[in-house]
Amino acid sequence: MTAFIHGGRRRRWRHCAAAIGVSTLISWAAAVPGAAAATSASSSAPSSASSSASSSVSSPGPSSTTARAAAPVIASTAVAASDVATFVGGDGALYAYGPASAAAAIPAAGTAPVGAPTAVVRAQDGTPVAVYVDRLGSWRGICLTSPPVTFEIVAPGLVDPGAPVAAALAGPQLTFVAVDHWGSFQIRQDGVSPCGTQKVRFTQPPSYRPQPVPGYQAGKPFALNGSIDGNLGLFTVDSSGAVQARWVAASGTTIDRTLAPAGSASPQTGIAVAPRSNAATTAGAVALFYFAPSGTLQLAHPVAGAGLAGPPQAAPGAPVASAAAQVSAVAVTGDIIAGYIAADGSFAAAHAAPSGGWLSAGAVTGPAFASSGSSVAMSASATYAGDGYCGNALGQPGHVGVPHPGGGLGSWLPNGPPNMVTSGTQFGAA
Repeated sequence: MTAFIHGGRRRRWRHCAAAIGVSTLISWAAAVPGAAAATSASSSAPSSASSSASSSVSSPGPSSTTARAAAPVIASTAVAASDVATFVGGDGALYAYGPASAAAAIPAAGTAPVGAPTAVVRAQDGTPVAVYVDRLGSWRGICLTSPPVTFEIVAPGLVDPGAPVAAALAGPQLTFVAVDHWGSFQIRQDGVSPCGTQKVRFTQPPSYRPQPVPGYQAGKPFALNGSIDGNLGLFTVDSSGAVQARWVAASGTTIDRTLAPAGSASPQTGIAVAPRSNAATTAGAVALFYFAPSGTLQLAHPVAGAGLAGPPQAAPGAPVASAAAQVSAVAVTGDIIAGYIAADGSFAAAHAAPSGGWLSAGAVTGPAFASSGSSVAMSASATYAGDGYCGNALGQPGHVGVPHPGGGLGSWLPNGPPNMVTSGTQFGAA
């Protein structure tokens, strides 16, 4: 058992007297010279965006350029009115962008390993907060406000640079989770938004004691869900292909359960979770997504503190994924969307009903759109059923506007130049 508890006092490197409200949208195009082209491409009306994106969605083709493109740099970051995405670029800088803004570096965030995992969550006041582990092993967060507010969750020494991270709201607690040197889930929480002027001290749930997760594979992604009653669900696929859950009560007590036995999932697969209802706290109130060894997308409904409410369901008509494919999910009104890059390089979207079961599934781009199995970060959208943030085959960061069930092809809207991201770049969004 690992019971190592590291100090979690907040260290503020840049102070923000008043955080910008999420209804405020500051255009990156106005702040970033040369960003107008990317912004205009993604801020056009939905009808024109769909028509202009049709050729890009089919297949952007392989890139013939190997040099990494220079990226814009800004000192203050926009707060998107709807959704915002982050990634760590080839220069180690943290980048952020929204549906109508060019991807731009945030100097205040420092540097992290290239392509390192990031996660984004909305704080108690609605401000988007990104979390990551920098190149020194400092577990850090940044409020995507203008100017940005950075804070340290845990000092170097507990987690490795670029370690997997996740973030969620669990009741009133802003919750961050990272995997430490020993393969244990480290949890840090606070009931006060770190984006204001009040000092914040991140602590563990009262009786929580980190322990290694049986079968957890170092560096692999995991899924996190927080419920309004303060409880947490942590989900992984272990080295045997079993699907595992660790339930953490608000008090910190834990229950480990095997949701699906060995061989149920591809050991290298990603895993994603989304609430079936934003207000749901009942048993089976979350939707869990992963890939079977055959590459078929699976939907399961875990029961808090126990196993599954019923057998997993394969998505009919969903494109097959590669063995190491990543998946992301988001709950929107009347729909839960899982997005991933299929084995043929198409962007695939599967829609599940909040009441349970599948609505539809299929490719929303043509093949060879992106690298098979590469990272996707799903978010709600003001224009489409959802936005899928990712990179395409040209190495451009951008997002796919995912249509509503049965809506046909989506719209690819680039938010940066070619060669800005790679197939290994990990995206976060909220």
